Amino acid sequence: LKAVSAAIISISFFFQLDGACQKLLLLFFEKIPMREIAKKLNFTEGYARKKKFDCKKKLIEMIAADTAFKELKNPKQSNEDHGTE
Repeated sequence: LKAVSAAIISISFFFQLDGACQKLLLLFFEKIPMREIAKKLNFTEGYARKKKFDCKKKLIEMIAADTAFKELKNPKQSNEDHGTE
């Protein structure tokens, strides 16, 4: 259940990324070579690599800042924060 919840959180943040990030990351997750990704998106390979780094960073930051994700990651800490333990 914890993994499913984390996946749902991740997906919801993925769809908050701009369209270019979504396309690039989907191709990357499908293990398409960066050279092909750049060609499909009409980017240089260097720009595609930089954009991938920026998109992943933004996605990670959004997920890490999410309260629900923090609670999944460390339920004991969140219970102490809420005074329920």
